[in-house]
Amino acid sequence: MPPGLERKMESFKNIDSFGRVHTYLRVSVTDKCNLSCRYCAPGARPSPCSAKKNGGGGLALPEMLEFIRALGAMGVEKIRFTGGEPLMRPDIEQLVAGAKAITPVKKVCLTTNGVLLENKAAALKSAGLDALNVSLDSLDAGRFRKITGSDSLAVVRAGIDRALGLGFKLKINAVALSDLSFEEVDGFVKFAAENRLTVRFIELMPFCEDDFAKTAFTPISRIENYLTQRYSPGRASIDGVARNYRIHGGAIGFISALSHPFCGSCDRLRLSSRGILYRCLFDSSGLDVKTLRDKNREELPERIRRFLTGKKEFHGISSAGPADLKRVKNSMRLIGG
Repeated sequence: MPPGLERKMESFKNIDSFGRVHTYLRVSVTDKCNLSCRYCAPGARPSPCSAKKNGGGGLALPEMLEFIRALGAMGVEKIRFTGGEPLMRPDIEQLVAGAKAITPVKKVCLTTNGVLLENKAAALKSAGLDALNVSLDSLDAGRFRKITGSDSLAVVRAGIDRALGLGFKLKINAVALSDLSFEEVDGFVKFAAENRLTVRFIELMPFCEDDFAKTAFTPISRIENYLTQRYSPGRASIDGVARNYRIHGGAIGFISALSHPFCGSCDRLRLSSRGILYRCLFDSSGLDVKTLRDKNREELPERIRRFLTGKKEFHGISSAGPADLKRVKNSMRLIGG
């Protein structure tokens, strides 16, 4: 970074036109994935592990860390690495360690589907990873296969056990689909209690083919009402965008981006695996940071500031038409969940 640029950035803040301060950057490090989940990439072939240094991403490791450093100087304090499947990127441990070494960054997190976690957990711990989320949509092998197209449930469970053994405090993310039974909800409650972790049910977002989105969506309130009536957990606590209930030593959370949007308090920016900065998961266009190299690098603070002022007040996905949904259909893998 050119001398003096970091000091120049201190005069800018990540504030949009609605007064929201952006302190959280989610980085999709690759658009490759080793699962083909129905709500994300139905019918897609799982990607083989790449031997390329950047795992298929548009930014190499030094470029990605330089951009994280730049946004850190502008107020970003939390980084989450996502994908695709971030553990498919061969240099993911170096990315974690590099982000941890950036002074303004206070917390480095990662979200994974867990398939490669058993072999990667120790290296991630050594690299300084602060928090780990694992996507696990079902505890039943048959239903897991139906959702993900894979028989890797046992492998994912082994990765979770390994991470817990290393001292990670885990959060489990489960997309709430219409075929999620209350019996399986009870199973997740037991799983959370036995492992002293948090399971969060996440409302389905319309990124898959239209027919699946229509038939598989279920309001998160259906599960939350069942849980509160059956377990009487008391008042929910707020953890970021989730409402969490303590039950038998574990926690069950609910994230409802569609039925109860949290846009008013959104503090997130998103960097895609192809080097595009987005203001929202539902953005159909973004700022290409790859063009801000070399002689254009000093323009970065002002370009980001101007870009951020265009962030919408609400994502508007609930009222989006077919054309709008088509534009953002592939964003889960490109922008990161």
